[in-house]
Amino acid sequence: MKYQRNSKFIAFSVALLTVIFCPFSQAGSAPSNLYITFYEMGFRDSTTGERVPIFKNSNGKIINLITNKGISELANEVKLNSEDWYSQIYFVTSNRPTVSGNNGSGCYIKSGTFTTDDAEWNALTTNESEAGEATLVESLFTEDNGTTRGPVGAVVKAAVNGGESQRIELFLTDDNLEDNTPYTRYLHFSNLVTPINLKSKTDGTIWVEFNTDEAMDFGSECVTFMWDKLLFSITIE
Repeated sequence: MKYQRNSKFIAFSVALLTVIFCPFSQAGSAPSNLYITFYEMGFRDSTTGERVPIFKNSNGKIINLITNKGISELANEVKLNSEDWYSQIYFVTSNRPTVSGNNGSGCYIKSGTFTTDDAEWNALTTNESEAGEATLVESLFTEDNGTTRGPVGAVVKAAVNGGESQRIELFLTDDNLEDNTPYTRYLHFSNLVTPINLKSKTDGTIWVEFNTDEAMDFGSECVTFMWDKLLFSITIE
């Protein structure tokens, strides 16, 4: 991908929403820890596929969305490379997030690595001694017409400058964001309600917020783990 604009560095501030775990909630539960490796985030042209990252690191940055650890390390790598209009937001992460926690009623995330193709992981236990951090690998997506690399609708929602985007679509890709197995990354993208013109936003502050307070779904029998809700927002000032 070629970027011909002169890069302008901008301040990058991240605010992690306070997470309060309520064991009596009927909604999803908040993780104790949730580690996700971020490789890119930014804006995408839906017609050409051109991506303009506000963060890009080929080695990735592991971020714990619960403790905020490591997020400040992104600050020196944020830049804009374009002054055009973009109609989508996108971000690239590993397809191997690591999570730990419980539902407050005797159901725990089980320690280990678990792989699935149907968005449900056999990663739960009622034995507290087996509890720990689970790495959840998604190798394919199962749809009504069989398995696929996507796109499929994700449980993640995103917003830019307070305006909610359309639902996030999700692809499985290799390290080069291509269709080669084994898949190692997620490419998330979503249409913006209103396209954004980066020309007026090349100087300023970017705020990124995550809300994970309903991220985990333990089901009714403590057998399979599923993702529930993860909210992600970008504000450019």
